[in-house]
Amino acid sequence: MTIYTPAMPLLDEPSVWSSLFRSSTRILQGDDLRAFRDRPLAVLSPHFHDACSSLGAFLAHRASGHLINVFTQDGAVNAPGVSSFDIRNREDAAFAARCRLTRHDLGCEAPTRRGRDPHDLSGLADDLEQIRTPVLACLDKIAVNMPPGQRGILLCPLGIGPDVNRRALPALVAEALPRLQRRYDVHFYEELPHASRPLAHEGALRRLRRQVPLSTRYVFPARWWTKRELLQLYPSLFRGFPRAARFNPAALFPAFPHEAFWSVN
Repeated sequence: MTIYTPAMPLLDEPSVWSSLFRSSTRILQGDDLRAFRDRPLAVLSPHFHDACSSLGAFLAHRASGHLINVFTQDGAVNAPGVSSFDIRNREDAAFAARCRLTRHDLGCEAPTRRGRDPHDLSGLADDLEQIRTPVLACLDKIAVNMPPGQRGILLCPLGIGPDVNRRALPALVAEALPRLQRRYDVHFYEELPHASRPLAHEGALRRLRRQVPLSTRYVFPARWWTKRELLQLYPSLFRGFPRAARFNPAALFPAFPHEAFWSVN
């Protein structure tokens, strides 16, 4: 039996990297990029900054769409008496203006507001119950206003790491997939910086594949200086200069900096 130590590569373990070995990767360019750029788009962001961290370069390139912030109420207060909501709401508004996104604040409560630790996954059912109606209602409202016969694009987080809010959104979308697919092509995006950690990245892919048939991995080449400029719109979260390595997914291909999301069969 092989025993792995932290210094040893895990490539002999079939579960590690297997999803990224098997994946069919397509670089978003030409007709593929136009297809994603020219259709109505909705992005589910667990917290104010998640869409920027994970998809900022892609959203800036598109310069249109709907940004749906879900868990925005945490009750934290910063000196001198300014709430974290006020600070991050202003930062997120600047990001949305830069990318020409229409913002929707669903006002759902973060775990700290409900007396839970953010990494306590026993609160998943409570989060699902809290977000099910407002998230689906918001997506229905956006779909009603799309041109007749046109399908939208829905981008949902993959659920990387132990944060219960990030786990709740893919669980909800997987649960409501037949309903959502009537009006949207559903995709799951790799949350950054969490997707830069290989084991967490692979674990989320394996977990979601038990519920949803993922197929193609779409990659958008993200110029780092563009990404960094967007991240710096959130000084309360990203002080100084963010490191490029933390905002690039752990993947065997491509080698250049990128943002990525997975389509559903």
